[in-house]
Amino acid sequence: MEQLFIGVLNNAITVSALIVAVVVVRAFGNKMPKWISCLLWMIVAVKLVVPIQFECVLSLIPSGKPIPANIVLEANPQINSGINGLDSFVNPMIRQNFAPDKSVSINPLQIFFHIGAIGWLTGMAVMLTYALITYILIRKRVSTSVKIDSMVYECDDISDSFILGTISPKVYIPSTLSDEARKYILKHEFAHLSRRDHVWKPLGFLILSVYWFNPLCWIAYILLCEDIEYACDEKVTKNIEKGEKAEYCRILLENSMPRTMISACPVTFGGTDVKKRIKNVANYKRPAFLITTASIMVCVAVGVCFATGRDVKVESNEQKLQKAELENNIIASDGVVEPEKEVNENAVAEVAPVSADAENTNTSNPKDAEFTYNGNSVSIMDSFEAIDKALGGYDPSHSIKKSEQSLYSYGKNQEIGMILRNDSGTEFPVTISTREPVITTSRGIAVGSSKDELIDAYGTPNGKHPTAYDGTTGRELTEEEYIQLFGESFIYDLGDYTISFTVKNDKVMTVEYRNTVNYNKFDWD
Repeated sequence: MEQLFIGVLNNAITVSALIVAVVVVRAFGNKMPKWISCLLWMIVAVKLVVPIQFECVLSLIPSGKPIPANIVLEANPQINSGINGLDSFVNPMIRQNFAPDKSVSINPLQIFFHIGAIGWLTGMAVMLTYALITYILIRKRVSTSVKIDSMVYECDDISDSFILGTISPKVYIPSTLSDEARKYILKHEFAHLSRRDHVWKPLGFLILSVYWFNPLCWIAYILLCEDIEYACDEKVTKNIEKGEKAEYCRILLENSMPRTMISACPVTFGGTDVKKRIKNVANYKRPAFLITTASIMVCVAVGVCFATGRDVKVESNEQKLQKAELENNIIASDGVVEPEKEVNENAVAEVAPVSADAENTNTSNPKDAEFTYNGNSVSIMDSFEAIDKALGGYDPSHSIKKSEQSLYSYGKNQEIGMILRNDSGTEFPVTISTREPVITTSRGIAVGSSKDELIDAYGTPNGKHPTAYDGTTGRELTEEEYIQLFGESFIYDLGDYTISFTVKNDKVMTVEYRNTVNYNKFDWD
């Protein structure tokens, strides 16, 4: 039940931007045909009903699943909205208030979603019960009606005309109507039938019953009901003269009924804001072809940009380990990284200037193998036991231990990852890496440092990045393609170890230490 509730929550969150977009388009699209406004609400309905997440590179929705399905099982729960500022603001609060305590058997986040799911089901039951009771009461009221034509019934106990039923719809009209009023009202109701509005409105209420907790869904349903009536008015009056329009508006005004509650059924003649409807009928002009075409294009654009998503890929530890193994295989296929050959004096002028402090960058210095984490000094050349102790001990719930190669995670939010190889029961550290500003190298570089600061500290890189290939064609990636995918690589081969930095937008994004001695002990093919 909690998993279903999380799925509904994700849909409710991501559809909010689509609803806002439709409201904005509707507000500024005064000349847009009202049937296209209804089409926009159909896009919202499809988004809410269809469980499949459609992805598109043009989407403005950064993540289709901001709440991970397994969030209640995570030791460090977090959302992944695709908006870094929002995630960095919300996730610390989630971890502070909902992170599971190993000393307590109860998971607070699981309780939260369980209570939320119960509340959601209760609200949905209330909504559906309200719709059922409304339907039963109306059926009872029209039980004495008299059939006067095919699908048309006249009743003494009603004051408004409406359609009741979805599979076998019937039109009910008051027995007090004049012949003139009956003519226009029946035109209106049969226009509803031809547009299948007796299906769309109950379906809209059914969807609202599922997403009742989202205020924007209530707004969407109210505006849908308005647009249904506007579209039907346009369908009836588009081919009649001005005099007939005036008569239609008069009958509409005379038969208007005030509404104080949202209804699931039926589709009524005078149930929506009559003043707006009369104004819309009076000002209606058949839209030009260009306006209709432009409106359809806007409709398509809204669907593409707001009904799809660019899903954020959150790597599990298993995926990280597989990726690390793949990267190691790629590196092995290219051989051990060798320093670049010295450039001649003529080429020096073409190389970016290097500070005096960086001239000895290729000299192996044991201190360069060290970095600082939480005030502790850690060296990639130390044993696993020493590194594990300095990093505070790995997190078993977010680590994967295998017979040959393991991935250990450290920190509250899996800030540091360490790849190890196992040889006869002894674990050898191979790489230590991070994407967070939690470690500082011996030369003062951390994630977030600028590219200039990196070059000032370490000079020109003397290593090369591994060869990478297109997974589909097998073609070797060009330098530009590699940088676009992985970022600009700054690799410093210092003999027994290598320090690698990935730079994007002139900022250090990742830091990795590699124990070359341990790396070369093993076959990575």
